[in-house]
Amino acid sequence: MAIATDSEDLSLRQHDFVELREDVSASPLWNRDLAPTTLAERTWSTWNIAALWIGMSVVITTYTLAGAFIEAGMNWWQAMITILLGNTIVLIPMILNAHAGTKYGVSFPVLCRASFGVRGANIPAILRAIVACGWFGIQTWIGGTALDALFGAMWGGWNNLLGGATVLDVALHTWIGFFIFWFIQVIIILKGVEGIKHLETWSAPLLLGGGRYCSHGRRGARAVWAACSLNRARYRNSRITSGRSSPARSPPRSATGQRSASISRTSRATPVRKNRR
Repeated sequence: MAIATDSEDLSLRQHDFVELREDVSASPLWNRDLAPTTLAERTWSTWNIAALWIGMSVVITTYTLAGAFIEAGMNWWQAMITILLGNTIVLIPMILNAHAGTKYGVSFPVLCRASFGVRGANIPAILRAIVACGWFGIQTWIGGTALDALFGAMWGGWNNLLGGATVLDVALHTWIGFFIFWFIQVIIILKGVEGIKHLETWSAPLLLGGGRYCSHGRRGARAVWAACSLNRARYRNSRITSGRSSPARSPPRSATGQRSASISRTSRATPVRKNRR
């Protein structure tokens, strides 16, 4: 690739990308996390960025949103077009916002210094972090309930784990699924941006292929809606059976082996017998 350099210029240009060549590490506004990346450090290709957008668009909340649209009266293709249109509209400001960072290798807080000032740039950076924390929590909670439903389908005793114990009116097994999903994401985050890049690169084809398979025709749309409904129903049932309304249990036996008198009052058709020793 052709590289154009100028000894009087403080930057190096390679096609549409610019690299800062001046050493600014002595500046009080510089630190390693906010320093512009070099051309060698920019390892994301067009496919990696597209895969990231696919990963942000084809998520669990997208399927639940499609199910809500179908429940509201839309058919499968109307729901898909609505979601596709919304993601496409949001993509436009995302590209405009990311163009400067991609071209010059600067992060969002540094880019905001041009419009908000050095100290004022902390405001949009913090607001963006708050939104990220909220979205991370939403995605993690939905993913955790999905793992909870999966474990409950694989093992019948999962929903009665530890006698149906609850924490903050939520079943303990639901919390376990939440923290398992959270831990998996933290492991990927600790790998840095490269870990996210590899995850999105491999997951994007699977997400598109799985969505194409599940949404093919009316049967696929019904299957997606049924899966969403089943997940919500299992979550509601797990909360009901875990503490909000305890499941019915047989009354205790007395010392003589006779059931308590409540059974005889509620069910006269079945006579009460004493156990013989």
